[in-house]
Amino acid sequence: MDGTKSGHMTAEEAGILAKNSNAKQVLLTHLPHYGNLQDLLNSAKEQGNENIRLAEKAMLIDI
Repeated sequence: MDGTKSGHMTAEEAGILAKNSNAKQVLLTHLPHYGNLQDLLNSAKEQGNENIRLAEKAMLIDI
């Protein structure tokens, strides 16, 4: 699932940024409405940062 034509990064690219920045928390948002979202999460986490989650409907987070 490649959103680059729409100006979006892939889950893999988000995972690379998460690893390189040592992010403490990453939420994958604005996801495609097709395909397996768990695959996106796995693709992001495979880049080396396990602190990545999928955003959920009505999710609240503390910043």
